[in-house]
Amino acid sequence: MAKEIFRRFFGKQVAGILTEVHLVPELRARILDKLDNAPLEDNILFTDSQLHASKEDLLSALLTLLIADAEEINETVPVLLTHVETHFERLSDFHQGVYWHLKGYLAWRNDRSHYHAMAYLNRSHKILKGSGLVVSDYYRARVYDTMGQISYHLGHMEEAIEDFTLAISLRPPDLDSYGRALTYGSLGRVHMDLGNYDDAIEFLRRDLEIMRSDYPQMTQIQTQLLSNLGLCHRENQQLDQAEKHYQESLTFAKNSQHAISLFFAYVGLGKIAVYRKNLEQATAWEDKAVSTFQAKIPDAQLEIKGNLKHLSAQIAMLRGDLKAAASYFKKGLKYYQSSKFTSPTELASFLLDYAQVTTQL
Repeated sequence: MAKEIFRRFFGKQVAGILTEVHLVPELRARILDKLDNAPLEDNILFTDSQLHASKEDLLSALLTLLIADAEEINETVPVLLTHVETHFERLSDFHQGVYWHLKGYLAWRNDRSHYHAMAYLNRSHKILKGSGLVVSDYYRARVYDTMGQISYHLGHMEEAIEDFTLAISLRPPDLDSYGRALTYGSLGRVHMDLGNYDDAIEFLRRDLEIMRSDYPQMTQIQTQLLSNLGLCHRENQQLDQAEKHYQESLTFAKNSQHAISLFFAYVGLGKIAVYRKNLEQATAWEDKAVSTFQAKIPDAQLEIKGNLKHLSAQIAMLRGDLKAAASYFKKGLKYYQSSKFTSPTELASFLLDYAQVTTQL
């Protein structure tokens, strides 16, 4: 189905548009190759009603697929969006709303301007809501999703939950399962950071169910979801469930040889062994985590380094070596405090263990 939609919808028209905006052949080929493998089957922008849209509307739809691609967002998306902007009057009302969403997304991701991003997104909402089209309500789910992402990164958790919940309510029941899965995952991460592990487990589970049934080839997303589920069950002291999820995540990570996923699976299993007071097993998982870290991710992000120091400190505590534990905690705290991406719940767990050590020294 996706291949058929691709041939009918993109075909010569989109190839011609990409030539018209003066993209070099290498970039055109790269984009068309990515779109050939994109999940289009239940995408609200790729239906028969859109097949005879204007070039600008087609380009707008194309941009909705490229906007979340880290490789394209800095290179090709700004060029294509500028082309749409110069022919703005040719856009349908619906795609004018899409344009302002794309503009808001870029203002957030590329320009780091939260004020302009929210202003553009509110304009998108106004246009889409006024169009009276069912597809506009469906697309507003994406706008709310972007608003939720911005609120989440600003630390406005309640606003993020509200935006993501509105996004879910607008998702069509029989379309855009990929978007629905991503929003469930976002809700899961917000609740993880709030320490609401029961709610986090429910949303992450829904996300995983969709990915397994509709997008089984996207194993990296499933690997991350399984790791997050392992963490939630671990913090809930549901160690058997946590171990099951971490082991499944580890299997995916080994198959893909994704170093960071391997690392988090090893650390997660190590912490479970600590909770079970199994020093030998905890040390074995720590050794695997250290080996993966040193061989494959030596320039890792700071919070990853902090995570490893936390595990080492927990193992030192289990051995009764409080001085070594304190040393690991001191180094780990510097990593966590210097990172922009430290999870509040991870930091809270770290500080609780650190406090237990300092009161015993």
